[in-house]
Amino acid sequence: MNTQKLLLSSAIATSLLVMSGASFAASSGSMGSSSSGNVNISASVQQKVKVSGLSDIALGTYSGTGALSGGTNACVYSNSPGQAYKVTASVSNAASFQMSGSTDPSNAINFGATWGGQALTFNQAATGFTGSSSPNCGGSTNAAFNVSVDEPTMLAAAPDTYAATVDLLIEPA
Repeated sequence: MNTQKLLLSSAIATSLLVMSGASFAASSGSMGSSSSGNVNISASVQQKVKVSGLSDIALGTYSGTGALSGGTNACVYSNSPGQAYKVTASVSNAASFQMSGSTDPSNAINFGATWGGQALTFNQAATGFTGSSSPNCGGSTNAAFNVSVDEPTMLAAAPDTYAATVDLLIEPA
């Protein structure tokens, strides 16, 4: 598959060079006591992002008062201009930020989600984030994903163990 992508990228790059009128051609030398030639080399770099360091979030057992909240830190690398990136969050098998009951999947708890302190809207890209120019953020983190369930929602929830898988899509901006 990577070979196919490389071949496709090479074909596109070659087509663009031919269409732009750019002329890159190797040349051979002539016969003699010495001979020289030249080879033109070209490469292109696509925009890339990488998220790493995420951990599962265990909100714990509800005590009967207050909200439940938790989060995880992450490293986001981006080679786009200014290291800009955007985040889209969704939940597998759901139409909103919602945890389903394991005993009774019709039991559900809605939750709020933030990235870098910015509230996220389900399945809509949030922008304005800046990543690191280092793929491992220099060994630290530069982003935080947090979730919370407010007290009224927790008090109204049926007894069950609730869970969700949040899909975080990070893209160059």
